[in-house]
Amino acid sequence: ATGVRGRGVWEHFTVLDGLPDMRVECLSEDSDGGIWVGTHDGGAARFDGERFVCYSTEDGLSSDRVYSITEDKSGSLWFATNRGLTGYDGTTFEILDVSLDYSFLWGSCMDESGDLWFGLDRRPGRPAGVVRWDGSDLELIEAEGSEGISGNSVKSVACSAERGIYLCANDLYHISSGRLSKLRWPIEEGAHHHFNRLGFGSTGVLTVLTSTGAFTWEGSDLRKISKADMPGYASFAVH
Repeated sequence: ATGVRGRGVWEHFTVLDGLPDMRVECLSEDSDGGIWVGTHDGGAARFDGERFVCYSTEDGLSSDRVYSITEDKSGSLWFATNRGLTGYDGTTFEILDVSLDYSFLWGSCMDESGDLWFGLDRRPGRPAGVVRWDGSDLELIEAEGSEGISGNSVKSVACSAERGIYLCANDLYHISSGRLSKLRWPIEEGAHHHFNRLGFGSTGVLTVLTSTGAFTWEGSDLRKISKADMPGYASFAVH
C-alpha cells in the first residue's frame, strides 16, 4: 500500500462494461468532457463517465476501424479510418467522398487556424504523406525526395502554433511553407530508432516516443526522459 500511495485509482473497462472492442486504437476528449474511444474492429464509443454509447457503420461511420478522432472548432468530430474520413456534428454522420490516395488515415490534429491534418498509411511506390482538411477541401502533401518510399505510415501528427506540423512515421517529418521534409534525428550516427508517437505538451516542448525510449526535443536539445522496458514501446499522451 505504501508503494502505490498517491497514484490514484485505476478502473479497467471491457466489453462487459459496454466497450465495443477490447483493441483500442485511440482516445480523444471532446469539448463537453466526453471521452471518445476508437477501436480496431468495433467502431467508436463515447464514455460520459458512466456508460459507453457506441457508433458503427450501421450508424454512418465509413468503417469500424477508427485510428484517430479529432474535434474541429465548430465542435464536429472527425474519424480517421481505413476507409477515409467521417464527420459527425452530434446528430448526423457524413462520409467524405475521397480518392484511394486518402483511403487509409491514421493520427490527426488541428492546427491554430482550425485546419485538420491526417497521416496517411503507406502506399506502395509513394512517399510519406499527410492530408489537410480545411472544412471544404482535402489537400494531399507528400514528402519531398525519394527517401523512405516504402513502409512509411504516418501514424502520429502533432500541431504547434510556434513550431508547425510534425509527423511521426519510420522517420520524423516537418511541414514548413507547405513543404513536407524529413528531419534528421539529432543523436549519434548509426543509432537506430523506430518512431512511434509524438506530441506537444502545455509547455510547447515536443515529446517523441521511440522503440528505445521517450525523448523531449527542443531546438537542438534532445533529452531522453524514459527508457523503453521492451521493444514496441508505442503509446502515450501529453497534456
